[in-house]
Amino acid sequence: MNLRRYKPAIAIVLVVFFTPTFAHAYIDPGTLSVALQAIVGAVVGVFIAVKMYWTKIRYFIKNIFGK
Repeated sequence: MNLRRYKPAIAIVLVVFFTPTFAHAYIDPGTLSVALQAIVGAVVGVFIAVKMYWTKIRYFIKNIFGK
């Protein structure tokens, strides 16, 4: 019997039956602040990366559409 075929199904069944239904937890006020900081940091990081490589990006696009 080849168990390799059934591994995803077994994993799904285990996750469904053995995860708790209720967490009985709360989100403290600092959680939203940390999540917002991570999102803003990622967006600023993307903008800085684009700014650093803008001439290479522009040259690449010019080569694609210029021909």
